Amino acid sequence: MPNSYDAYLEMIKLVVRPVLLFVPKGIGDYTDHGLSHSERVIKYCNRIFIACEEAGIKLNEIEEFLMRSSAWLHDIGNLIGRKKHSEKSCEFLDYLNIKYFSIDPVLINFIKIVIKAHSEKSLNLSNIPRFKKYKGVEFRLRLVCALFRLADECDIDFRRAPKTVYDLIEKDMKKKMRSRSIRTAKKAEKSNDYWLSHQTIRNIIFKKDIKKLFILVYDVNLAQRATESIKREMKILKPIFDEENFPYKEVEIEEIKTEYISSKYCYSP
Repeated sequence: MPNSYDAYLEMIKLVVRPVLLFVPKGIGDYTDHGLSHSERVIKYCNRIFIACEEAGIKLNEIEEFLMRSSAWLHDIGNLIGRKKHSEKSCEFLDYLNIKYFSIDPVLINFIKIVIKAHSEKSLNLSNIPRFKKYKGVEFRLRLVCALFRLADECDIDFRRAPKTVYDLIEKDMKKKMRSRSIRTAKKAEKSNDYWLSHQTIRNIIFKKDIKKLFILVYDVNLAQRATESIKREMKILKPIFDEENFPYKEVEIEEIKTEYISSKYCYSP
C-alpha cells in the first residue's frame, strides 16, 4: 500500500486498540468481539488477499485498506452493547475521525459502508454499488464488503470462546437459561450454543487445490450452530463471488479424530 494508506492504518490501529480492550462488556451474553477478534479478522483478510491473487483478482491499495481498517473498526460499537452495533461503530468512527484521525471524510464514508455491510441487518449487499472511485482510482466496493463479511465470519474457532472463560461463566449462563423471562432464557440458550459450538471448531482452511473452505471440527453436532451460520453467509455472498470470479464459494465440514493436527494441513491465522 502507498505510504498514505499505511499511515492511515497505523493511526487507526494506534487509537482503536485500547478501545477494543474494553469491548467485551457483558461477555457472558456473547463471544469475543474485542481486540483478539479484530486481530484474527486482519489475518483472515490477509489470507483472502492471497486467495484473490491466486485467482487473478488483484486488489488495489484502496480495497485492501478498506478491509484492514474495517477489521479494526467494525465492532467498536459493541463498547455499549450489541444492539445496532454496526450503526454505533459508524457513529464512533465519525467522532474518532474528528478527534484523532483527520482522514478524508469521503474515505471514512467508504469504511462506514463496509462496517454496516458486515451485518445483513444494517445494510444489504445488493444495495451497495459494484464500483466506486476515489481520487480517480476505481475500486470494487461491493466485492470489498463481501470479502470482509467472509473474513469476519471465518473467526469461528475455539479462540472465539475460550473454554477457561466459559467454565467461569457457565453457572451464570445456566441460571439465565432457567429464567422466567422467555426472552432472557432464549438469549442465554443461544449464547450457550455458540460458546459450545466455537469450542469444538479447530480451524478453517482455505484449500487452494479444490477452492473450498474446510472447517475442521472435533464434534459435528456441537459445531452446528457456528457452521450453519457460515454456510448461510456463503449463500448470501455467492452471487457477488460469482460476479467477481472469487473461487471460494463452498464450505465443507471435516470431523477430526485427534487433537493433534499437523501444521502442514492447517492454516492458523
